[in-house]
Amino acid sequence: MKKIITISFSILFLAAFLWSCKKDFLNVQNVDKISSDVFPTSYDKLNLELNTVYADLHANGLWGVDYIQKVLYPSDHTSDQDYIDFPEWNGVHQNKALVNDGYIESLWSACYTGIQACNTLLEDVANYRVKYIKGGEGPKLDVMEGQTRFFRAYYYSVLVNRFGETFIKNGVGGDKKGVPLITKTAKTINETYVKRATIRQTWDTIFSDLKKSEMLLKDTKSWDSQNQGRVTVWSVKSLMGQGYLYTEDWANAKAKFEDVITNSGKTLMPFDQYKDMFIGKYENNNESIFEVNLAYDVNGWGAFGGAVTSQTAALYFAPAFLNGNGGESSSGFSNIYLHDQSLKRFGFAFANYITLNPAFDGAKGESFTNLKHVFDPAILSQSALARKNKTVDPRLWVSGLQPYLDSMVSGGNKVPIIKYIGSYDNGYGFSLRKYQDLSRTEYSSNAKNGSNMYVIRLADIYLMYAESLINSGGSASTALEYINKVHRRAYGYDYTAPSPVDYVSLTDATKATGDAVLKNDILKYERWAEFLGEGEWWTDVCRWKIGAQEAAIYKKVKSGPIQWNEARSYALPIPIKELNNNTALTGQQNPGY
Repeated sequence: MKKIITISFSILFLAAFLWSCKKDFLNVQNVDKISSDVFPTSYDKLNLELNTVYADLHANGLWGVDYIQKVLYPSDHTSDQDYIDFPEWNGVHQNKALVNDGYIESLWSACYTGIQACNTLLEDVANYRVKYIKGGEGPKLDVMEGQTRFFRAYYYSVLVNRFGETFIKNGVGGDKKGVPLITKTAKTINETYVKRATIRQTWDTIFSDLKKSEMLLKDTKSWDSQNQGRVTVWSVKSLMGQGYLYTEDWANAKAKFEDVITNSGKTLMPFDQYKDMFIGKYENNNESIFEVNLAYDVNGWGAFGGAVTSQTAALYFAPAFLNGNGGESSSGFSNIYLHDQSLKRFGFAFANYITLNPAFDGAKGESFTNLKHVFDPAILSQSALARKNKTVDPRLWVSGLQPYLDSMVSGGNKVPIIKYIGSYDNGYGFSLRKYQDLSRTEYSSNAKNGSNMYVIRLADIYLMYAESLINSGGSASTALEYINKVHRRAYGYDYTAPSPVDYVSLTDATKATGDAVLKNDILKYERWAEFLGEGEWWTDVCRWKIGAQEAAIYKKVKSGPIQWNEARSYALPIPIKELNNNTALTGQQNPGY
């Protein structure tokens, strides 16, 4: 396990600016006074800055490594942990995050580094328009500015959703603490010392950027094949609608979602493609509205070794497999796996079919004649039949890998997935499937994984649209229909027509029978089941204020019991290094830390 040491955003902000604006940064005469007389003098040089803005999504603290597997997975408990020797990670799994958690610091710093890149580019574009613009470049600069404003809004939305003191609910909470707002490059160190704005001020800044972005990108509805994955006007409208939903501005949320649904031309992928679009296939498809574009990079050791185009997150939840000698091998660090309670929520109610082999002789080592684990073929057969007949929600096998039924490739050979190494001896040991590369092991690829990660896709728009209808007094039948569209696709039906699996009401029974949160709430169930493994659920838990109920359902992880604290557990702590370095944040820690 490699611990990432992060730097206070106030220092990183200034250092990165110096690097980007001074070709020979070592010759700066006074590092407390930044010169503004050197700017890119060509559109191509500006475009290099835009590439940096996109590349920041791949940072270690964001989608490159830490965000999904060190913050989102452990927070929402859909996963359990094998690695328990790291107190900070244990803290997040148990809903008692520590102020010195290096991965939380990494997320904070990565977002502000992205914001810094956006601020620098926005000012450089403005300067270029005045001093250097050439004929015909105006529209291109508009598109560049529109993309940059989208990203600044996105980074601030990540920050306020994770570090903001609360979500706005029933019109309450806007006056609580948000995050420091920096919308221009600093001229002195002291200008980087900024106190926390309110939640409402933070969202107003986000919406201001998105409204400008929407106008600038109004004609950017798609990109050519060489630029797939870039921001479009539909990305902007979708993020704006999501922001309105998160602040419970139901009418504006509904309007944005209707625009995307009616005019974007987006469609849900058929199930046979949907189930594989998270493992490096069908990237930038017609369901995708914005995704983090990644590629297998031959250089370095994943994001740890400078391969900035790839992601290393999958290294941490890589599956285990049965090797050619009958032994159990991990294809990566293999630190986290699917929580057993998540299986039950999908309707997987079979007895555990995998047990320790009572005849296993550890002195002889694992082999085909000396297996460490054995399984009950009768129960395995029953679960396989349920999978075939779809009596268990099919999305279980989109999100998870079932031991002895699923497979991967190692050394060019197809090998069976096995019980997750290090999982509870009496647990199911399902691996996480989304964002894996099942064509090779993470170790054999030097942890360079090119599976794209989805930020917003059409299924999300459908379910958020249904939620905005339900809460704005809109048509309940229309809301039900859009929830059913997502549900039908999961079972392989044409999502545009009625099906045998349709829900008949918004309080119909789900597969999560006996579950206090999901059993009769089809909207919540569909959001949980559809986006498990994509980092959506924790935001839903926080904005709906259902953390205590969720903690009671999941109960514990391998490192210990889940300890819910209503006063503190919804928000991450402001990193202690930031509090120590930024004097404006004195006394501004989140409650309970």
